[in-house]
Amino acid sequence: GFYWFCLSRDADQPAWSTSSAENAAEYHTFVLRDGLRDLIGKGRAALENEVLPPYLAQRRWFQQKNARTRSIDVARSEMMDGDAGNVLLTLLDVETDKGTARYALPMVVAWEDVPQAPFEPALAFARVRRRSRIGLLTDGFASPLFARAVLDGIEQEKSDALIYRRGPAWTGIAADAPIAWLGGEQSNSSLIVGDTAVIKLFRRLVEGVHPEAEMTRRLTELGFTGIAPLMGEFAVPGADGPVTLGVVQGFVVNQGDAFRWLCEQLKRHIEEFALADDGLPEAFEASESFLRVA
Repeated sequence: GFYWFCLSRDADQPAWSTSSAENAAEYHTFVLRDGLRDLIGKGRAALENEVLPPYLAQRRWFQQKNARTRSIDVARSEMMDGDAGNVLLTLLDVETDKGTARYALPMVVAWEDVPQAPFEPALAFARVRRRSRIGLLTDGFASPLFARAVLDGIEQEKSDALIYRRGPAWTGIAADAPIAWLGGEQSNSSLIVGDTAVIKLFRRLVEGVHPEAEMTRRLTELGFTGIAPLMGEFAVPGADGPVTLGVVQGFVVNQGDAFRWLCEQLKRHIEEFALADDGLPEAFEASESFLRVA
């Protein structure tokens, strides 16, 4: 088989695309006098009405793409790194034709005068200026500052604006451990710290005990080795108890996941039968390795 490719200046993006059609960061500049808190003060109207609606529509983790967005409200905001004031966590109530859902969007500024992480420019949604400094307002998850804030909070088990809790498998992680971001966006966001831990941020938030945090904690306590062990979790206080924002799990070296492997095996079998003279049979005899994984 083969493919034809054509470069075009005016072709529309397909409906399923989650890449930014244009640089959204160029359309609005926030002037910060006292830091990121200004976004929820003087900059709040522009953030809610102009900047975030088109940005969220491009994110894969935003689950209401096929519904019309009526409003976005910053329901809550907290500094994840305390007095340092570099990582602002916002909880967004997004109202659409299908109801209201709450999402987590941490924010940081990627200043132009310091080295930027790989995904900070690509996930930026506005520009900022503070005195003589200029930078990009971007998804905090793309910044090392977010990972450091989470790990530091769990290490100290902080419990004030946010709640950090160690897991049974917690072990100290070096402050200079390298951080690697996964290339594609998913319904949640994940990064790897020093081949030791994986930080997973849940984007759409739900009230009550989160099953992933609850089950992995219990299974880790029981010594079950068939999962990524729970190293910690972080949450925000809610009316009916903490609302889980994310978890930190042990990194498991792997070559992919079983679902992708099974899909590839099925694809290979179908291609083999398609090339055979008698075509596709009603059933096929699966290989031993296929049945062992299945």
